[in-house]
Amino acid sequence: MARLREGDDDAFAALYRSHRPYALVVARALVGPSWADDVVAESFTALLGVIRAGRGPSRHVRAYLLTIVRRVAWSTLRSQDRVRATDLHRLDGTHHDPDVLLDEIERHRVLDAFAALPARWQKVLWHIEVLGASPAELADVLGISPNAVSSLARRARQRLRHAYLRHHGQVTTEP
Repeated sequence: MARLREGDDDAFAALYRSHRPYALVVARALVGPSWADDVVAESFTALLGVIRAGRGPSRHVRAYLLTIVRRVAWSTLRSQDRVRATDLHRLDGTHHDPDVLLDEIERHRVLDAFAALPARWQKVLWHIEVLGASPAELADVLGISPNAVSSLARRARQRLRHAYLRHHGQVTTEP
């Protein structure tokens, strides 16, 4: 981060290569594949601007970036709604689109619940559930046995479920 703040373009390139796949997964989930690359590019541009201005994260860059991705995605979705053409099916009431706003709110509840988890649990869930890694593959990364990875993933899923329900207003106490 220090090299990046000093204007080292190679440091930004390394940061981009490291975090782009994660940003792309989140962007695709929020805005779909057609807008995801634009959201990611705009997010990295915003991140670079913040860092070069001497602000932004010194640690936990990925969490900071994914917050930017979420905000840019929201902005993109809002602008799409303003320019969306109305088709005749919607006018005569025969076509029922899913409620996009509720889907977005639901996604943000899940993201907020995920962000509330400890970093180690986030890492396990991300690798297993999003990237499709097996416990055996992740065991080497974490330095624990595959059985311990499975157990950690189970606890992380339970805590994610609880955090989601708490954010949703359905649970008031810790498990």
